[in-house]
Amino acid sequence: MDPVRTGPPAPQAGARTPEGYTDEILDGIDDVFYVLDEEGNLQWWNESASEVARCSEADFEASHALDFFEGDDVDVVADGI
Repeated sequence: MDPVRTGPPAPQAGARTPEGYTDEILDGIDDVFYVLDEEGNLQWWNESASEVARCSEADFEASHALDFFEGDDVDVVADGI
């Protein structure tokens, strides 16, 4: 008798994870793409986003959405978040 498997199957060696696959798709987009949480913290982005922001991946990751806006735009974006 075969054992009953619960949960998703174990990943095979060399298999892509869903996150890795999604990263590949998003990095293939030339336009800026990012996802914010409810507080405006960056949760997910593609390479174009950090390139346009002209900062390293580590600096981009540590940033808040409002860090990329100035003047009256800060209030407009904050209201949208």
